[in-house]
Amino acid sequence: MTLRSLLRLVGATLASGLLSANAAFAAPSRPTILRIVSEDNGPELGCYGDP
Repeated sequence: MTLRSLLRLVGATLASGLLSANAAFAAPSRPTILRIVSEDNGPELGCYGDP
């Protein structure tokens, strides 16, 4: 890898990181809403040690 290609790679990585950071801090036009729905939640769950 030549120095020129390495500098291009580093520049492209920094530019994409700055662009994505700018989009992350921009105020969203609508609020983000997450709705979680589940059914049949009994006490017999595998995470509690029941088979």
